[in-house]
Amino acid sequence: MKTIEIKTLTQSAFAPYGTILRLSQDDGSGRYFEVLEQAHSTGWRIGIMSVDRYVAPYLERHLKSKESHEPLSGVMVLLVAPADDPQSMEAFLLDCPVSVHEGIWHQVIAISEKAEVKVTENIDMPSSESETWKLQECITAKLEL
Repeated sequence: MKTIEIKTLTQSAFAPYGTILRLSQDDGSGRYFEVLEQAHSTGWRIGIMSVDRYVAPYLERHLKSKESHEPLSGVMVLLVAPADDPQSMEAFLLDCPVSVHEGIWHQVIAISEKAEVKVTENIDMPSSESETWKLQECITAKLEL
């Protein structure tokens, strides 16, 4: 099993893989709305994924759909890798919502006993546009203190 270091989720570090979903400004009105991600789609779906595995045996990617990962409970790590190199993974502590770009390899693992994450994705995503990559060895992550 291979262990990789967990990085802090910052916009500059995560930019090659997606977008951190945070307001860029607040006008002080008490109610501010900002569109952070937008895609052409016939619809979308929302799901909640329960994660209790501490290792990742595979990565997945969606060729024509972005996918949000929004932590709900527990502590989890988002593994990501460039579209052209699934072996070059980075691990980020998933402590705020993110949107993963199309084609980016990704997987979520728990570092608490159990974690839950809300996932939003394009509803008209055929299975032919999703791929999995079986890793040569399982991946886990650890936080360097």
